[in-house]
Amino acid sequence: MTDNTEKRGRGRPRMAPGEAKTTIFSIRVTLDDLDAIKHAAERAGTPSASDWARAVLLEAAAGRPEAAGPLEAMLAPALLSGLRACDL
Repeated sequence: MTDNTEKRGRGRPRMAPGEAKTTIFSIRVTLDDLDAIKHAAERAGTPSASDWARAVLLEAAAGRPEAAGPLEAMLAPALLSGLRACDL
């Protein structure tokens, strides 16, 4: 008996062109900063801290930090200027 279905290769399936994020942007934070970021992401109901940070930074870059919410509006300028959340 032969199987006519095509065997999928190992690993995650490829995403459609333009769908995958191709560039990594990293920042250094303290453990306390990371904890605060993770808690903010949880409160916002975001799947991950990276998704939350991406949304906050893009809103701030677009000049609309208030659209992400009051906490995000407060943190976005600090994240963009390199200040730690505890410096606010």
